Amino acid sequence: MSTETHRFKGYIFDLDGTLIDSFPAITESVNHVRTRHGLEPLSIAKVKTKVGHGLEYLLEKTVPDLDAISDQETYKTHHEKVILEKTVLLPFADEVLRQLHGEDKKIALASNKMRDFSNRILEHFGLLPLFDLVLGPESVPCRKPAPDMLEIALARWKLAPNDVLYVGDLNVDVETARAAGLPVCILLGEYPSRETLEAAAPDYLIDSLRMLP
Repeated sequence: MSTETHRFKGYIFDLDGTLIDSFPAITESVNHVRTRHGLEPLSIAKVKTKVGHGLEYLLEKTVPDLDAISDQETYKTHHEKVILEKTVLLPFADEVLRQLHGEDKKIALASNKMRDFSNRILEHFGLLPLFDLVLGPESVPCRKPAPDMLEIALARWKLAPNDVLYVGDLNVDVETARAAGLPVCILLGEYPSRETLEAAAPDYLIDSLRMLP
């Protein structure tokens, strides 16, 4: 795979489950909101199945009788306290990003996580200067799987869709890439299963980020 991917001039990455593992932080913040509703905590594995579509979707799926505005603010306030402490880089994320940057590849982030949180995480790990563009739900009219974020990157870089590889870890990432006409590479994790991801038919399915150039 690494030989073929050298043809790409730009790379757009998802964040959670692709470059970082922040599921402990996300789960802790979800459970903080649930506690305020008198609900039992959820496991990381359970919360992980609801991640990928943005904060509103996450809370809708994990907090019955949700008070959307109040509970989102409760989540955000709590998340600011745990996001850096309970987030780690995935193996080879640092090396791969630095290699691509050293090869003068364009690099962007397209995540349904709030842009401020994404920026803080990338800055914390010393990766923010490697990115030409960091996009979040606040950056576009429609969040993923709508193609808006990817289309912004293509327009900024003046590159054709086939010149840019989108890298994610979920079915929603395949949907997003297809909507924008980009080839897509999916990183296997604990969730979803290989069978589920294979059924989504990404262009590439990899076990490790080191399989990128």
